[in-house]
Amino acid sequence: GLNGLIEKMPDNVNMKMIKYEYLIDHMSIASAVKFGDQVAKANWDDQMMLNSLSWMMVMNGKIDDQGKDFALRLAQRADVLTDHADPNVLDTVARCWFMKGDVQKAIEIQKQAIKHADEEMAKQYTAYDPEDAIAHLEKAGLTETNGQGIRLMSDGNDGCKTNVRYDLGTSCSV
Repeated sequence: GLNGLIEKMPDNVNMKMIKYEYLIDHMSIASAVKFGDQVAKANWDDQMMLNSLSWMMVMNGKIDDQGKDFALRLAQRADVLTDHADPNVLDTVARCWFMKGDVQKAIEIQKQAIKHADEEMAKQYTAYDPEDAIAHLEKAGLTETNGQGIRLMSDGNDGCKTNVRYDLGTSCSV
């Protein structure tokens, strides 16, 4: 299987990334962190690799505190390697802080990402249309809300919040 291919081609980063993604999606976050840490240590000075590992982890819906801490550590290392000037890395750092529950820190860092982004990239961070977002949520079947505007999943549990906080042109949705 995949482990055999990795053993035969130990320098093939793509195979390792496939395994990492598989562990995140189908196994446990702990196993993904353990394997991801090995990949990260072997690529500790590669900001693109660290950012990718972090982003894949932090975008997973079942991420736990261990995964959040791991993702933040890698994103912060990538941020140092890029002298805090790469908007993609800053976006990942902001997402990590957001997932850890520090929305203000996430907004602060997202503003830095916008500052360092070119015009087209900056638009993706600021072009947010609440009505369009609501239409996408409803198209996805999230039509019911609770009294706080939080979308309810089909099982009745809280889903996606549609209320958005704007702060100096940046948005942060939960």
